[in-house]
Amino acid sequence: MSENATSRAELLAPAKAMIVEAPNWLPIRTFVEFAHSKAVGRWTSRKVRRALPWESYAERAFFRCCEVDPAVTSFLAQPHRLELNVGRSKPLIYFPDVRVQYADGTTEIVEIKRSEEELADPDYGEKLAGAASVYKALGWEFRIIIAEEEIDVDPLYSNAKRICADRHSLILRPAVVAIEEAFHAETQIALGEAEEIVARAAGIPLDHAVAILRAMVCTRRVAIEPTKRLRRDSPVTKPEQATAPAGRGRA
Repeated sequence: MSENATSRAELLAPAKAMIVEAPNWLPIRTFVEFAHSKAVGRWTSRKVRRALPWESYAERAFFRCCEVDPAVTSFLAQPHRLELNVGRSKPLIYFPDVRVQYADGTTEIVEIKRSEEELADPDYGEKLAGAASVYKALGWEFRIIIAEEEIDVDPLYSNAKRICADRHSLILRPAVVAIEEAFHAETQIALGEAEEIVARAAGIPLDHAVAILRAMVCTRRVAIEPTKRLRRDSPVTKPEQATAPAGRGRA
């Protein structure tokens, strides 16, 4: 058990709960190695520089949303195992889907479901309620996301999917310098103008510049509001100017 897990176990002892984490910010389980009757896989994040396991398309879609959200600094799939002792012979075991770290210091634990129907099981509801109380004691937020209401919505997901398609594009140093210089003059730049700045600075075609700018979004060098339709006049800003994470209180 990691030192973090040990300290949290001591903290949660009065509540008869324990959090167990893998070392080095790794998923606690990687179920993709085992046989499954449903779709599973790994999705490689440029932002957190690792492959993340997913066991539903909704989880993979959420990864994309985190990748492009300027308020998200890091995120981890299958972040820990929560053991809840509720007076039974065996503890309740809960594996949350994602842990999200935000630029404002907030830690959020996220459970992702395709629809409300997946929450109908009363035993599962008891487990989620217990988990919520533990996270609250730690000062963490806990959120249940219904994918069809909060992830699979336009323009958020279409933007995230389009931007993430170019997340591994090579980011050229002249492009980074040119955008930084532009931010010294203006607090925000129109998207179309930013693409042209990158193209001129790097001496590349505009479509290549578009891909580089999208990769810069995924690495938090620039920020684009993912919940609004992208147009040539959409504002491009520094990530620290993002006021709230997508899905947590944004209009």
